[in-house]
Amino acid sequence: MGTTTVHTVNILDGNTETVTVEFRNDPWTSLTIRKVDKTNAKGLPGAIFKLYKGSEEDSKAYLGDWESGENGSVTIQKLEPGYYTIVESQAPYGYLLDQEHHVQTIEIKPETVDRNITMVFQNLPKPKLLIEKIDKVTGLRLPGAVFHVSRRGSEEYMEVTTSSDGTVLLENLEDDWYTVTEVRAPSGYVLDTWHYDVEMIPGKTVPLIMSNLQQPDLLIRKVDEQTEVGVPGAMLRRTKDDAKEYKDVTTGADDTYLVKDLEPGWYTVKETKAPLEYILDDTVKTVELKPDAPAVVEFENQPLNGLHIKKIDSKTQAPLEGAKFRVSEKGGRLIGEYTTDNQGEIVIDDLQPGWYTIEEIKAPDGYRLDPPKDVEFVWGQFVTVEFTNELLSPIQIRKIDSETGAPLAGAKFRITKANGEYVGDFSTSTDDFLNVPELEPGFYIVSETKAPEGYLLDNTPQTIEVKANVPTMVEFVNKRLPGLQV
Repeated sequence: MGTTTVHTVNILDGNTETVTVEFRNDPWTSLTIRKVDKTNAKGLPGAIFKLYKGSEEDSKAYLGDWESGENGSVTIQKLEPGYYTIVESQAPYGYLLDQEHHVQTIEIKPETVDRNITMVFQNLPKPKLLIEKIDKVTGLRLPGAVFHVSRRGSEEYMEVTTSSDGTVLLENLEDDWYTVTEVRAPSGYVLDTWHYDVEMIPGKTVPLIMSNLQQPDLLIRKVDEQTEVGVPGAMLRRTKDDAKEYKDVTTGADDTYLVKDLEPGWYTVKETKAPLEYILDDTVKTVELKPDAPAVVEFENQPLNGLHIKKIDSKTQAPLEGAKFRVSEKGGRLIGEYTTDNQGEIVIDDLQPGWYTIEEIKAPDGYRLDPPKDVEFVWGQFVTVEFTNELLSPIQIRKIDSETGAPLAGAKFRITKANGEYVGDFSTSTDDFLNVPELEPGFYIVSETKAPEGYLLDNTPQTIEVKANVPTMVEFVNKRLPGLQV
C-alpha cells in the first residue's frame, strides 16, 4: 500500500557519491467473499454483494458491487486497514436471502496486511413442492390432474398439471404457506374439492400426496319378466337430480348399457321405448351413485300379445315409413287403419284370437301396393307379418333429330296400358329424356301425338314392357319437314 513518509536529502556541491533514499511500503490486503449452498457447501454463482468502508448507512462509504463467479467466489484487491461492511443484496437464482446473516462486518488490522481474508455467506435453496396424484384405492399415480397453487390468502395462482408419472414439481417457491386446490380431476375420477394448506420450508422439497376416487359407472339391464333372459333394444332415459339435461341410451346385444364415469349423486332411470314384442315398463327407478362404487338398475318387460306389421323395400330390405294398412277380421268387422312409423312398423296389441286380413291401402311414395295377407293370431304370441314393396318403375322417352341425334323439345306422347287403359299425355323438353315415373310393371304402348315444330310425326306406336325396379327406355326419331327452294 502507499506511504506518507517524507525524506529530506542534502546533496553537497561537488559530491560525486550516490545518495540512496529508501521508501518502505506496507502490503495491501485482499478480501475473498465466498457464497455457498448451506445444505452441501457447494459454491453458488450469481450472488450480488455491496461493500462499504465503514457502515452501510454512510452512502459515501460505498465502494461498489461484486458478483460471485462460477465457483461461488469473488476477490476484492487492495483494501486498506479499517472496518468494512459486506451486504448480500441479491441471492443466487433459486436461493433465499439469509435475512439474519446477509450483513457482515470485518476489521482489517495493520498486522493482517499482505494476507487474504475470506468471508463465507450461506444460502438455503428456495423450497420446492412435489404434488403427487394417486388413485385412492389402487395407489396408482394419475396424470392429467390440474391444480391452482397460490400463497395462502393471495388471489394470484399458478396452474399446474400432473405429468405422465402423476407428479408435478414446483420450484423457487417462497418461505411461506401455500394453498393447493384441484380444479380438474384426471379423466374418470371424482374432483377432490378440499383445499390443502402446505408450509414451504427453505432447503426442503415438501411432498403433497392427493388421492381421487373413480367416478361411478351405471349398468342398465333389461330382462324378460318371465324368463329373466336379457332383452336388447330397450330405450331408457337417464337424468341426474331432476336436472333438465338427460341422456337416452339403448340396450345392446348383451341386453345392457354401461354408462361410464358419471358424477356422484342421485339419478332417475325410466324406460321410454320398450323392445319390440314387449310392453313398456313405466316404473321410474332411482339410484344413488357413489364414488368408486358401480351401480346396477334392472328393468323387467312383459311380452306383448299382439300383431306386428313390418314394411320393407323388396330390394334393399330398408324399412318403409308411410305405408297404410287396413286390418279386419277375416270376412268381417273392420279393426282399424294403421300407418307404418319411421322403422316401417305397426304394433297392434289389443286383438282377440282368430283370423285377420291385412290389406295395404296406400303404399309409400314411389312404391306399388302389396297384395293382402291373412294371418292367424293366437293369444300369448307376438305375430309378425312382413310386407315387401317394389319400387314403381319409370319409362324414359328420348326424342332425337334423325340426322344430328340432338334431343328435340315440343314432341307430345300418349301412354296407355296394353289393355287400352289411359295413363297420360306428356311433352319432351330440351333434356335428353322425358321421364314418366312410378308405373306398375306390365306392357305399355307409347304413341307420338304431336311432332316438334319443323319435323314429321313418327306415327308408329311402340310397345314396351316395364319391369320392377328397372327404368325402361324408348326412342323416337323425327325427320325434318322437306323445305321449298326458290
